[in-house]
Amino acid sequence: MLKEADGLSSRVKVYFLLKRRSDITRQDFLAYWRGEHRRQVGHLKKCKLYILKVEQAMLQLDMAEFFSSHPSQVELDKPRVDDEWDGILMFELASMADLKAFFAEHEYAACLRPDEAKFIDVARSRIMVGQPPEWNDDHAASYAAESPPH
Repeated sequence: MLKEADGLSSRVKVYFLLKRRSDITRQDFLAYWRGEHRRQVGHLKKCKLYILKVEQAMLQLDMAEFFSSHPSQVELDKPRVDDEWDGILMFELASMADLKAFFAEHEYAACLRPDEAKFIDVARSRIMVGQPPEWNDDHAASYAAESPPH
């Protein structure tokens, strides 16, 4: 496991590539995820203490034509725009210990996990965990300041 001594912050970002259950439509998946599931999460008191930031992203499935002229895609017969997933969830925590505590929390097991099973195909979804470099925030701010206006 990477450590702060490797130039990484103690923060942890968890990315979930979500796949809907095969018995529900993409529209129903998104409606439940943005509606009822979000309300369920809102009722959690202990779990929310660990989360610094949450982002939901709904995939844009019509981007193949847009990316067809990107240098990484030009030589392909069909541009590779990944439409396998139905949504992306990212949340950020202060440390790996907080990540472990979040998933060990009784609230998660009793409330959130059963609700996830109502619309997510957990077996076909994916999780990635990363630690951003310490300079990430400063770099993003300086990059934005140096970027020309659109």
